[in-house]
Amino acid sequence: MDSKNSTMPTTKPKPFKMHGTLLTHSFDNKRDKYTYIIGEGTFFL
Repeated sequence: MDSKNSTMPTTKPKPFKMHGTLLTHSFDNKRDKYTYIIGEGTFFL
């Protein structure tokens, strides 16, 4: 990932905050988690 997106928190708060553009924010009822696609990375909370 880019240097601006390389800093990831050790904990994953809600809502997920990170340097980058939030491209997709969807809620999966089965997983009961938020799916964030930020820059080149995909994060499951």
